[in-house]
Amino acid sequence: VLRHSVHMNSVRNQDSNSKYDYNMYAIVHRQAEMCSSVLEKVGFQVIVTDPPIVASEIRGEFLKRSIHREWCCGADEFVKLYAYSKIPEPI
Repeated sequence: VLRHSVHMNSVRNQDSNSKYDYNMYAIVHRQAEMCSSVLEKVGFQVIVTDPPIVASEIRGEFLKRSIHREWCCGADEFVKLYAYSKIPEPI
């Protein structure tokens, strides 16, 4: 849905009268790298990375014990923190 909306409001859609283009990025955890070809096939530029937080390196005992329950993927969920620093162009 997001990709379609962006496309419909970009220079690639002549009916939009937009002057703006776009690139779509997928920041993918290293464990999901072999699944990422599907994203490339539909036009995403895939950036494979490790999470910025390694659970075993967390100092606080409470967080270290409970990080695995964060959202769906525990500490691996935090790859999204790279959204503004791993993209190879100004945002």
